[in-house]
Amino acid sequence: CVAVSGTQVFVSTNPTGGPSAWTFGTVSGVHTLDAVSCPTTSLCVASDGQTGNIASATNPSAGAAAWSVADVNGTQGLSGVACASPSLCVAGDFTGDMLSSTNPSGGLPAWQLTHVGTTSFTHFSCPASSLCVGGAPSGVVTSGTPTGGNGAWTVSPISGTGTINSVSCATTTLCVAV
Repeated sequence: CVAVSGTQVFVSTNPTGGPSAWTFGTVSGVHTLDAVSCPTTSLCVASDGQTGNIASATNPSAGAAAWSVADVNGTQGLSGVACASPSLCVAGDFTGDMLSSTNPSGGLPAWQLTHVGTTSFTHFSCPASSLCVGGAPSGVVTSGTPTGGNGAWTVSPISGTGTINSVSCATTTLCVAV
């Protein structure tokens, strides 16, 4: 298990083992890690909510020194990240941009920016490479082809809601948003 808070990353191979089962360290080059996604034991990707950085580790259990940081979105903070597999991660920002990558630890050139056009996105869930869902003001944003550019993303208002703060999809047919 991997958790992030501020500039720190917490790792445990025995998450129910109590406080002594967790190690932590500071990741250099980030300001506020606020979301993390680990599609396998050999890849974790975290987003920096204050700057446009993505931190990634191909050996997350090796501690903070195993993490590399890449600026993928300039100075615009990222609002979340989700990975369906080691070959698909998405992130969003607070200005309506979506970023996708088929090589999430590949640095800036590996991330494609698409302007979807809403004011902000919140946390994401990608239960498969064929579906990613994120929160948006008064609704959700979805894509069946997350690396497909602007036309691949749809913003869907949900009547009677404020901003969707979090989304979790257990499968491609069951998502819960709050």
